[in-house]
Amino acid sequence: MKLYNLLVVVFIVLSLLGCANSNNHIVIDGSSTKTTEDSVNAIMSQLSDSKKMKFTIALTSIRFSSANSLLESINSGEMKALDYSILSEKIGGLNYTQIMKLAKKSEANIIYY
Repeated sequence: MKLYNLLVVVFIVLSLLGCANSNNHIVIDGSSTKTTEDSVNAIMSQLSDSKKMKFTIALTSIRFSSANSLLESINSGEMKALDYSILSEKIGGLNYTQIMKLAKKSEANIIYY
């Protein structure tokens, strides 16, 4: 009986660990604007509200990671934070954790309150 209880506890712990990292199995398909947006939305659907906000800020930081892309956006009059045509080149092939790490390296510092 003790072995059975131990196996149940191990199974529950492993299940919880799997759920904690479930958003890492989705990799951004950067082959087009549409597939990038669909991949981002798939990750977003698995996040809590606070993680959705942090993920959106990370994507925005990556999008504006160079002064050129920010200046180009200002000059063109298009200031879409989540421009998937630009993001597809920068985050294609990455998962949630890799995107969050890339955002920390970004030159763009997005501050939110």
